[in-house]
This record gives sequence, C-alpha cells and structure tokens, in this order.
Amino acid sequence: MPRSYPTGEKPTDPHLAKGYEVYREGCMGCHDSGAAQAPVLTNSDEWRERIDKGKETLYRHAIDGYHGNSGFCPPKGGSPGSWSDDEVRAAVDYIMFTLARAVTPEE
Repeated sequence: MPRSYPTGEKPTDPHLAKGYEVYREGCMGCHDSGAAQAPVLTNSDEWRERIDKGKETLYRHAIDGYHGNSGFCPPKGGSPGSWSDDEVRAAVDYIMFTLARAVTPEE
C-alpha cells in the first residue's frame, strides 16, 4: 500500500522552497491529480520505477520533457520560458524531499 504525506507547507531550505514554488506553478496540475499518467506527488509506489532510473533522468525528463509508455510530461511543466534548468531541478528535488517524507514521515 502506498504511503502518503500531506503537502502544502513550504520548506524552509531556500533551494527546496524555490522547488516548491515551481512545483505549485508548473507541476502541481498533473502531479496532484495524476493527469497524463503523471505519478501523484504523495504516492511513493507510483514514483518507484522513475526513482530507480536515477535523479539525473528525472532532471532530464523534467527539463526536456518526456513522452513514453508511462505518460507525458511537457518540457519544464509546459512553461519552458518560465524557469531556469536549476529551478526545474529544484522542483524535482522538492518532489524527492516530499516522497522521502512519505516513506519516513516526521513525527
């Protein structure tokens, strides 16, 4: 059974806080609802296969886009002119941070 962790709180770490902002502006539409077969942010089971491919692959798919058997992700969340590559990486890092909390919730 997938574990989930409630999201919504902005992290205090500046890098993750920027990732949170980018996530909310560009990624949340699909990753909160599962649209376009996107893995839902709080469902660690849906992310497992993607995480196993490594963080660099996740960065590349988030920056350059992805279209394959497991779904579709437009480059930079469909807003390629809105964020730098580093800001998109921060969004991926925020997702990984949130998933880590889903597996090991804070008390």
